[in-house]
Amino acid sequence: MNVQSPLIAFSNPYFQLTRNCLEELIKSGNSNYLRTNFDENISKEDSDFALKEKTKWSDYNVIQPILFNFYHSLELLMKGIIVLKNGKNSDKSHNLEKLFFKVSKIGINSPILLEKLEKYCLNEKGNNNPISKFLKTNDEKPSNYIHYLKYPFNLDNKIFKYNDLRNLKQDGIEMAKEIMLDIDIIRNEISNI
Repeated sequence: MNVQSPLIAFSNPYFQLTRNCLEELIKSGNSNYLRTNFDENISKEDSDFALKEKTKWSDYNVIQPILFNFYHSLELLMKGIIVLKNGKNSDKSHNLEKLFFKVSKIGINSPILLEKLEKYCLNEKGNNNPISKFLKTNDEKPSNYIHYLKYPFNLDNKIFKYNDLRNLKQDGIEMAKEIMLDIDIIRNEISNI
């Protein structure tokens, strides 16, 4: 990465952590249960431990913090682009939609990067992926990620429903693969801004 921006550089470990976690989710098979034959010689503690080990990387257990890291990396990247192009950081908010519009107006040399940022920052209603379903179910926008991926309820104490992000089995694996691919594309395109 030859781009000189502390915020862009700071986004990199968050992208990497997201990618590493999604890789573990995929390797684990995204299982939320443990299928075994009954064995009276196995204690409940051993059985519980085996279940925790088998499911520790499942979307049921880790998808919100993984997505929080991902969206935080997008926020850092966009703030870094704004600083790089404008010479100052004037936006202290976490609103991904506003940050995306600022980045798109600045004019960067990567339509592919803009396309990926738009995909996650605007999340058009017609999309049918798990993140879009979650947003639709909860009547939320990507710009509010700081709330629904960090807390179980919004500022009005409305409890979020996470069913669209959890227990997805193969769909969760496909979502993980897609995000990993998009991270690779985003990181590769940073040098073109």
